Amino acid sequence: MSEPGTLEGMVTTLGGKEGSTVVIDAGIGTEENLKMLKGKGYEYVCVARGKSVSGEEEEAEEGMITIKGGKENKVEAKLVKGKEEWVLICESEQRRAKEQLMKEGFERRFEEGLEAIKGALQKKGGTKRYEKVLERIGRLKERSHGIHQYYDIEVTQRDGIAAEISYSYERQEEAEERYSGKYYIRTSRKDLNEQEIWGLYITLSGVEDSFRSLKSELGIRPVYHYKGRRIKGHIFISVLAYHLLNAIRFRLRSKKYFMLWSTVRKRLSTHVMSTITMKAEDGKTVCIRTASKPEIFHRDIYRALGLKAMPIRRRKVEI
Repeated sequence: MSEPGTLEGMVTTLGGKEGSTVVIDAGIGTEENLKMLKGKGYEYVCVARGKSVSGEEEEAEEGMITIKGGKENKVEAKLVKGKEEWVLICESEQRRAKEQLMKEGFERRFEEGLEAIKGALQKKGGTKRYEKVLERIGRLKERSHGIHQYYDIEVTQRDGIAAEISYSYERQEEAEERYSGKYYIRTSRKDLNEQEIWGLYITLSGVEDSFRSLKSELGIRPVYHYKGRRIKGHIFISVLAYHLLNAIRFRLRSKKYFMLWSTVRKRLSTHVMSTITMKAEDGKTVCIRTASKPEIFHRDIYRALGLKAMPIRRRKVEI
């Protein structure tokens, strides 16, 4: 079953109350699924591939407003009110920088591929048959991540042999718009402002980040067991760890620490335990297990979780 086909079964199993809001991404937020949610009495918030408002529209008079500041990433947004749904147009500086790097990479690899095909026309043993050249260009387009649609490519043939390949980047402005860092959040909720709509949508980021942890360091997959009870035990322990992870995140959010679990984990990983060993005069080995000095970030997180600055006490063992 494809991903969009799983949504109806999930919302039926969850059994949310009528009027509950379902937050989904573009991959599962098809028009059919959005209609299904409305038919079941749910509201929705989802990211769209384009500005999808129908009927009469009314744009916010004040234009773009800042809904997230900061040096690392600034997000501006404008609300467009349609008859059936509202659309929040968002522009992210961080996302724009990332998409521009992606676009430059796609362009470079696509043009290098075209030059390789073009160069083969002049080489002995290179692909010259017109049909084969078109096949190579077609395969290159499949690997281009969609950047090919902004190029015009012309292949000139003589007696079934490709004589020349020319290309031009005709729709560069369209490409810039596509990789501009803009994204669109569709919602059937008409009681929310820009900040609230965006805040609802970014809850997906936290969920996805937690699931990545579940699939990687929490070890829910791969499963190397063969017996049913061992498989169930393996999954149970992983899901138990996931609940612990979310309990930690919940407590941090209650203390105004709004950050991804991967960020917390990465920054806390620098606070480590060390073992110092030495020989005593009586010939025994002395092992001292102690933690490094916590930094400001470590102390802040421990304080938010109700822990001491040094959660693990120093231990001394003689062997």
